[in-house]
Amino acid sequence: MPVRFAARMMSLPRIELRRTCAALGAAVLLAAGCSNSTSPGHGSVQSVVVTPDSITLTIGGSNSLQAVAQDGSAKAISGETFFWSTSDSLIATVTQSGAVTAHQAGAAQIGASTQGKTGYATVIVGAALVHSVTVSPSVDTIFASAPANSVTLSALTFDDRGQVLAGRPVTWSTTSNLVTVANGQVTATDVAAGSATVSATSTDPGSPSGSATVVVVGHVATVTVTPMNAVVSPSGIIFPQTVQLAADLVDTFGTDVSGQRTVTWSSNNAGAATVSATTGLVTATPGSGGATVTITATTSDGATGSVAVTVFP
Repeated sequence: MPVRFAARMMSLPRIELRRTCAALGAAVLLAAGCSNSTSPGHGSVQSVVVTPDSITLTIGGSNSLQAVAQDGSAKAISGETFFWSTSDSLIATVTQSGAVTAHQAGAAQIGASTQGKTGYATVIVGAALVHSVTVSPSVDTIFASAPANSVTLSALTFDDRGQVLAGRPVTWSTTSNLVTVANGQVTATDVAAGSATVSATSTDPGSPSGSATVVVVGHVATVTVTPMNAVVSPSGIIFPQTVQLAADLVDTFGTDVSGQRTVTWSSNNAGAATVSATTGLVTATPGSGGATVTITATTSDGATGSVAVTVFP
């Protein structure tokens, strides 16, 4: 306190001194009351608002919510810490930062609480949509007529994250007259050989689909083995020791399919002559005597053709 002011105060009568001190104290209190020392975030919370107040997710999807505390005038109060909760953790869970993850179809309430006040948002969870379809096998071959004239295809549906969506319905179709399809089973119509595209289409919005190629072939109708009159000799002096046979194949539609099918070769008398099962090369067995050996070519669908090979002693 300045010396002059202190001296003046001491010179005042006792009653006036008391009044002056009281007025001074009141002024100090008034000044303190006018100063704003309340920091943000320490006001009285009257409500909590969660935004957005409603979200829609698919199973496995996620989104984030935000919470704001408000005072009685609906003004935001900063610095509040919220406790997040869910009404049904089987449907949706929430982290303490407000991140929501969907787990199964249904609806749940997500709450954000502080100072005894809670705000809510509704989370609606639906099944994930089909984003893509894969058909397997992607390529297969069937015969135009029985036997082996059908194949069963399967379809897998996936969401946009590449996760399999089990049990989703698909519609099977084809624009080809070579086959028919029902519930994934493709059956040849026996009208011709060729390739057919078979599709599986989801019923979800956008109709995502996948497809496979089914190759239709005719059964082998005839197998002609050449040469017709071959002679081999174990010594290889008069006649060659080996002879190369070939099989000409024609299917039920009259098409030469020799280069498209495989045959298995066999000999009915390996003691006189053997034949390579894959190439058709016949070899006279060393030390064998004279004989006639039947060499047979058999296709994968059971058609056969034969020739007699003479083994000269």
